[in-house]
Amino acid sequence: RNYHGITDTPIYHVWENMIARCTNPNHPSWKDYGGRGITVCERWMSFSEFYKDMADSYQEGLTIDREKNNLGYCKENCQWITVQGQSVNKRSTRLVTVGSTTMAAKQWSQKTGVTYSLLLYRLNKGWSHERAVQPA
Repeated sequence: RNYHGITDTPIYHVWENMIARCTNPNHPSWKDYGGRGITVCERWMSFSEFYKDMADSYQEGLTIDREKNNLGYCKENCQWITVQGQSVNKRSTRLVTVGSTTMAAKQWSQKTGVTYSLLLYRLNKGWSHERAVQPA
């Protein structure tokens, strides 16, 4: 499949890797994607359809992100974000809610100056979220 030279572009490689993670049991990330039921919608099995849906908002250096981490890849559940932004949207990310604001513990650490390790220690000891993010 040669899409008029597009197979050498970053967006094509994003699509290719997304398909491989979800469909190839030999892919290194299979266990976290296809192996746990993450799928690619039928429409996006075609690069041209994926491109129609996502190319307008794509910028080089961004990665594809599923907004709802347990759902598959489709237009309604995907967005482009930075690698740093994606690092807080993982199953393993510890979310902390203070008032009406929910952020990753790492983001609260950066915002409040409480070290990440101390914040996790406090949360694991059963401290309330409000108390845990307070500087000493």
